Amino acid sequence: MDYGTLSLRIDDILKAKGISKNQICKDLDIPRTNFNKYCRNEFQRLDVGLI
Repeated sequence: MDYGTLSLRIDDILKAKGISKNQICKDLDIPRTNFNKYCRNEFQRLDVGLI
């Protein structure tokens, strides 16, 4: 069954707003490795609390 896809544009948004990945990881209290997966659209599931 195909549920569709979800693509995130996190890198584009961070660059446009001048926010560093390190700062956003600190603010969200998530590991940088997990955040990088979101940026590369390589995540399996997305934490609702993160949204």
